[in-house]
Order: sequence, then structure tokens, then C-alpha cells
Amino acid sequence: MREPPLVVPPDDAESGRGLHLVQACADAWGVVMLREPGASTGGKLLWAECGRTRVTG
Repeated sequence: MREPPLVVPPDDAESGRGLHLVQACADAWGVVMLREPGASTGGKLLWAECGRTRVTG
């Protein structure tokens, strides 16, 4: 499955930044289709792997 395209939304848009945030924060991410091709129900599952950095001091 291909990743959805990252489209830059207009500055005044109230939505459309979710994948940009995921890409900026995650070490890896992808999409899994939850429906069969041609099916009218289902959707997509977005997964993300985020590393954990220990801060000391």
C-alpha cells in the first residue's frame, strides 16, 4: 500500500495537517487498507512508530 500523498493545505485551512504532524514526529509510518478493493465499506489504518528518547539532567 502506498502512503497517502502529503498535500500542503492553504494557510487558512482548518484541516489537512494530520499526516504532516505524523511524518514530523514519527520514526516510521504507513497505511493499511481495511477493505477489499471495490468494497463499499472499510477504510484505512494509519500506523506510526515513535522512538523514545530519555532526557537526563
